[in-house]
Amino acid sequence: MTKRSIGALAAVSLSALAAPVLLAAPASANIDSIKVEGAQAGADCTVAATACTISAKVSGTDATAPVTVSVDGAIIAQGVTPSGGTASAQWKPAANAKYTVTITQGSYTSSVSVNVPGRAESSTGIPSGVGDLVKLLTGSAG
Repeated sequence: MTKRSIGALAAVSLSALAAPVLLAAPASANIDSIKVEGAQAGADCTVAATACTISAKVSGTDATAPVTVSVDGAIIAQGVTPSGGTASAQWKPAANAKYTVTITQGSYTSSVSVNVPGRAESSTGIPSGVGDLVKLLTGSAG
């Protein structure tokens, strides 16, 4: 074998090894919506004896990956495993105020603001991460 044919054989072998990695579908997790409501479905979240429910609808190939729920930057639930496409956590607000509820799944993050007493729901229909990319590309980020 000549040096040229050995080099070509090595290149073909490396390409064959790299192809599955390059062609594999990327993992994805979408946070489709976030809902904050009282202990009863559809009820307002209030400063009361019972907790409020924060739920996130998730989808994608990584939809079963653990979810982290935070309120105003403080983690209130970590490692929540979604069931049936929804991850839920209980939260008791300390005071009547405006809060930012954030759901994180892997590298994807989505947030919604809620005024307590009250309820909130976000449903962009855009996979999380895409919205941030659009903001970056249009110059409206941050």
